[in-house]
Amino acid sequence: MTYKYALSITSQASFCSTPIRLDTYSACQFGCAYCFAKSRGGNISKSQLNIASARVLKERLKRVRNGKAASALDVLLQMRVPIQLGGMTDPFSPWEEQHRASLELLRVLQEDYYPTLISTKSLIPSLKGYAEILRDGNFYVRISFTGATPDKATALEAGVPSSSDRFRAIEKLSNMGIPVSTRLQPLIPGQEEASARIIQSAANAGAKHVSVEYLKVPLENSMAQTRSLDRALPGIRDVYRNNGARRVGREYTLPPENKILGHELLSNSARALGIVYGYADNEFLLRNSFRSCCNAADLFLENAGAFDANILGVMKRGKGRQRKLLTLKEQEIPQFPMDNYLNSRSRPRLSKDATAKERWLSLLREKWNAPPWRGGPASFWQVHDTGERDIRGDKVFEIRDPLAA
Repeated sequence: MTYKYALSITSQASFCSTPIRLDTYSACQFGCAYCFAKSRGGNISKSQLNIASARVLKERLKRVRNGKAASALDVLLQMRVPIQLGGMTDPFSPWEEQHRASLELLRVLQEDYYPTLISTKSLIPSLKGYAEILRDGNFYVRISFTGATPDKATALEAGVPSSSDRFRAIEKLSNMGIPVSTRLQPLIPGQEEASARIIQSAANAGAKHVSVEYLKVPLENSMAQTRSLDRALPGIRDVYRNNGARRVGREYTLPPENKILGHELLSNSARALGIVYGYADNEFLLRNSFRSCCNAADLFLENAGAFDANILGVMKRGKGRQRKLLTLKEQEIPQFPMDNYLNSRSRPRLSKDATAKERWLSLLREKWNAPPWRGGPASFWQVHDTGERDIRGDKVFEIRDPLAA
């Protein structure tokens, strides 16, 4: 069956500069115990597997290329905001050997030379027939690892190729001139030294970038997933509770004070190896010197845009230390509704007569003026409320982190 919602804008659009996701399959055959897609209500096992249509993607890219936009997603595609292939499910899990649907999507994206980030734990992108398409297109491949010792990683990543095989895939792709990144998502607390060794091996294999995000512990909504996570990481929930973890959405995350030293260790290691470091925990996104969130897509993809009409965009483009929401210009907001891509509980409470731009600005204002856990400026590391208000009544913030200002 055709996967109707294979291509969409993610609910992270209020702070993500690359919020377009493309998922080949509606589920994933890898059994990672920490799977964020499962904890966020995605990647649910179904009797009917839905598969993305390359024909539908080709028709849509052709339409927007010809100037016909009918949605906010179309507008972002016209802006050449990178597509993230593998946003919720791995596009190269074993189903790909049978259906080759990702191969067909890659061909469409190659033909359009569309900027595309690929997230996977599979070796398939390095195989003949795939690697050549990646070489000749506008692709940036991100190979994911668990930031932990090999024994712990193996226990957490059921059905995933070995780390050594993934390093060889990085080397093969890199030798073909394809930009490759390493993702340590998640990094297990206490496993920073093991993670530094992964970064070194990836750099030796040719990776140009690494992004790092600490483990987010899913709510106990899947008994099988909970048991496998607790078996691999005994007591992990107690560790998070004892260290002040808070609930954000459907996950528990450690406070930034518990993660900053680990990030500094790994960022120093990466820079010493000559590769770009990406802070992937949301609290530290302002520390990234590049435009594109944590993935640095703007450094490795050609003719790539970014979605900056959001909280992160406003915070990153300001000058000096102070930041005001009113610097966001109305013309930067898509003329089509953005909030219909969001969880219904996150949508602004406005009349049906409100324009798409009014609705998006209302959502941003709510987050901008909200407590830290709501995703506004106060949720970023070393960003403080000055106590002042701008002429529109919105809070004025100050950045005190020297790496972010």
